[in-house]
Amino acid sequence: MAGRRGRAIGIWFCGHVRRARGGRWSGWTIEREHRRRTSLRCTKLDFLGYSFEMQWVRYAKYREWKMCASRKSILRERERLREMTGPRHYAKPLPLLVDELNAHLRGWANYYRRGGDAARRVLMGINYYVNLRLYCHLRRRSQRPWRPPKGMSVHVCLTQQYGLIHL
Repeated sequence: MAGRRGRAIGIWFCGHVRRARGGRWSGWTIEREHRRRTSLRCTKLDFLGYSFEMQWVRYAKYREWKMCASRKSILRERERLREMTGPRHYAKPLPLLVDELNAHLRGWANYYRRGGDAARRVLMGINYYVNLRLYCHLRRRSQRPWRPPKGMSVHVCLTQQYGLIHL
């Protein structure tokens, strides 16, 4: 599937999306009317919220498909998190807000967890963003800004004291 020396990359969607050299199946099925054989001259494909890219394998002389969440889906998730921690939710009790965030993040992470190192980097970025948004949300809630207890970081305080999940 992975062409060398500029050959066109052929992808065959025959029921599953498959990594080129790994031989592992992802378990997704595609309806019969959407199956097609195509020849790509590019090295990137966006499909079902994922971005499939041809990348060189480290210490090897071939390329293979790498899979991670697409840029558009990451931006959409950040916008959703901004809505969930925005000014409209200042009066909501913190345990309720954290429970809603946990349910949403758990579902998003379960869908986008595939993809190895690239997925881990995406989840770390979302994790950082959630911590930042919650920290800003807590600091703007009252006239006396919120601070984590002495000797505790913001991340540790949010995960241990308030129960926010770590992706």
